[in-house]
Amino acid sequence: RGIEYAILQKHLDGDTIKFYCVRGTSFFYWYYLNGINHTKFDLDKLKKYADVSAEKLELTIYGGDAIVSAEGKISIIDINDWPSFALKRNEASKIIAGTIIQMANKFYKGII
Repeated sequence: RGIEYAILQKHLDGDTIKFYCVRGTSFFYWYYLNGINHTKFDLDKLKKYADVSAEKLELTIYGGDAIVSAEGKISIIDINDWPSFALKRNEASKIIAGTIIQMANKFYKGII
């Protein structure tokens, strides 16, 4: 099929968390996708790990998945640009539109 590269990662046990974010805003929404434990974790760490991941990939509007181990360790396993924002679409759409307008204005003014 012409696949030149693949990324493999080991299976991680724990609760799966989905998150949606618009960098540079206060919008950050997360929820447990599955798992019966709903293990407690450090939300600030999840936000930091998500933001650093998105920054490295130069993403502003993004979402992803993380696994929280029984000990509360957070592992980002997936980052997506332009996710569905399914559970918060109405709220997110206003913030996304504002972010795009700000970015367009900066681009127009030669700031970015």
